[in-house]
Amino acid sequence: MIQIPSRFVHQVEMGKYALRTSEREPGSGSPGPVRHNRLGERIVPRLNAEVQPSAAREPDLAALISRLVDGDQASLSKLYDATSRLVYSLCLRILSDPSDAEEVTLDVYSQVWRQASRYDRQRGEPVTWLLTLAHSRAIDRLRSRAGTKKREQGLDDG
Repeated sequence: MIQIPSRFVHQVEMGKYALRTSEREPGSGSPGPVRHNRLGERIVPRLNAEVQPSAAREPDLAALISRLVDGDQASLSKLYDATSRLVYSLCLRILSDPSDAEEVTLDVYSQVWRQASRYDRQRGEPVTWLLTLAHSRAIDRLRSRAGTKKREQGLDDG
C-alpha cells in the first residue's frame, strides 16, 4: 500500500490531472494552499501583469445584440468573430459532422440576425442565449437526419 505524505491533505480532480493541495509550506511566504502535480512537484502560479481581464479583451456581447435590432451588420460580424468558435464547437460535438456543424452555425447567426429583439438581458448572458439556439438547432438537425434515414430504409425495404 502506498502512503501519501501527510502534507497532501486534499486531492482534487481537474480534467485529466489530479492536483493535490497542502497547507502552506513553512517559510514559503506565500499565503494559501500550495499545489502539486501527480509527481509531487510544486506548481507555482505565473503572475503576468500584462494579461488583461477577459472583459477588457471581449466586446460587450449584449450591446452588440442590441445594435443588431437596429440592423447593424458590423455588430453581427463582431458577434460572429467573438463567439463562432464556441457555437461551432457545440454543434460539432452534438452532430459529429463538420459540414452539418458549419451549416447549423450559420443558421444560428441568421436566426440571431432575425430575432435579436427577442434577447432579454435579464434572462441570461448573450453566450448562454447563443448556445441555447445552437443546441436547439443541432438537435433539430439530428432529428431530421434520423427521420430521413427511416424514410430511406422504408423505401429500400418495400
